[in-house]
Amino acid sequence: MSDKKLEAVFFDCWDTLISFEMKTKAWNFEPLRKHTIHPESVNWDEVNEFVETFLKGYYFSHSLYEIKDDSVMRLVVRYFHLELDCDIDTCVSEVLTHLDPKPIPHIEDFLKLLDDNHIPYGVLSNTIYTEKDTKDLIDKLIPSNHCQFVFGSADVAVKKPNPIFFQLGCRYLNVKEENSIYIGDSFNLDVMGSQKAGYGTSIWLNHKNKVLEEMTWIASLGDIDYLKTPHVEAKSYLDVIDFVKRTYLCKD
Repeated sequence: MSDKKLEAVFFDCWDTLISFEMKTKAWNFEPLRKHTIHPESVNWDEVNEFVETFLKGYYFSHSLYEIKDDSVMRLVVRYFHLELDCDIDTCVSEVLTHLDPKPIPHIEDFLKLLDDNHIPYGVLSNTIYTEKDTKDLIDKLIPSNHCQFVFGSADVAVKKPNPIFFQLGCRYLNVKEENSIYIGDSFNLDVMGSQKAGYGTSIWLNHKNKVLEEMTWIASLGDIDYLKTPHVEAKSYLDVIDFVKRTYLCKD
């Protein structure tokens, strides 16, 4: 019989619960183009390059803290002197509609396993978009989910790999980190961050067969040696299901 206790499971969102697929390359600022008065007077290629460069620089910085998309949009509006026919919040609420995500294969099977065994789960995800918009999208694509919460970094200021973000989920559900699992598709952010926070198991959902990312910012994670970081690598949720059954649910 397994003597390991599992109190809760926490997930990344993008490419862990649902895939990140774009309808258009300019999806990030498409609402601005839609709501700009006299859009023909704007050089949208320049806007696109500006937004891409800004966000690449922001993500490359690997800040432990998060900004919000309304701030990014407000920057673009002021930088390019855009005049909108609505407020910024309306544009923000439309951003994710320009993506075309789908559930990661077999995620419903894994969530059913957790539900059947009365194991609570929630989402802790880096995103500059709102928790409500993210949750609405997850609920639409995986209507059978029973997530206790969807916490987005944009709403709580901190982001992965900041240990505070991972600890937030455990505190909210009143569970212990050492009795919890975190699942994500980024080794750097998800595995190393959750291990730094004290999680009992970190699962690297490597369904895209990634090579370990370059550790150019290893100093930001303290004294963790990523080559020795405890983790479980899974190629699909079928592997995750098998691991959880063997490790936590085995009765023999």
